[in-house]
Amino acid sequence: KKKATIVIVLDISGSMQGEKMTNAVEATANFLKRLEKDDEVYVLAFNDQVRELQPAGRAGDVAEELGDVVRGLYADSGTALYDAVCAAAERVDELRTGHETAGEKRLYGIVVLSDGQDTASRKTENDMMGCLPSGEDVEGVKVFTIAYGDDADKDLLLRMANRTNGKTFSGDPDTIEKVYTAISAEQ
Repeated sequence: KKKATIVIVLDISGSMQGEKMTNAVEATANFLKRLEKDDEVYVLAFNDQVRELQPAGRAGDVAEELGDVVRGLYADSGTALYDAVCAAAERVDELRTGHETAGEKRLYGIVVLSDGQDTASRKTENDMMGCLPSGEDVEGVKVFTIAYGDDADKDLLLRMANRTNGKTFSGDPDTIEKVYTAISAEQ
């Protein structure tokens, strides 16, 4: 089995408040623990800003502490979904260049969990689609999207996943754990 590098893009905008946020961060933290120890994991949390959480890197070294950091997130501000997805794609490109230079072959996945529409990006939807690799590049990045709750832009998330031969899932606070389990099986 090839090692995987996963970048999780986690919506922490104001619309995620309450049970949605509680269950999303718990399910994300649990997902981190299920990764193979030699997989790599990076978490980009976004509201109107995008930031990479620390620690990041080899799951066996960072999953526990990173899970605690994820559990400490809270929901506020707007939703810069397009900016966050482009940041994740750029991060994967950097990592992949490093791996290729070192002669390492890996699978790459971006997991996007969002409950709403973009309200705060500097980039447009077209810019974001341009950031994503297209489906012919099988060695490329698969994007797995999670439309979280009723207000998620399901059509946009489906198009993002389809562009990279990924998959889209729908989840809510009750099913998010199962969704992450299904994504684990895809890698």
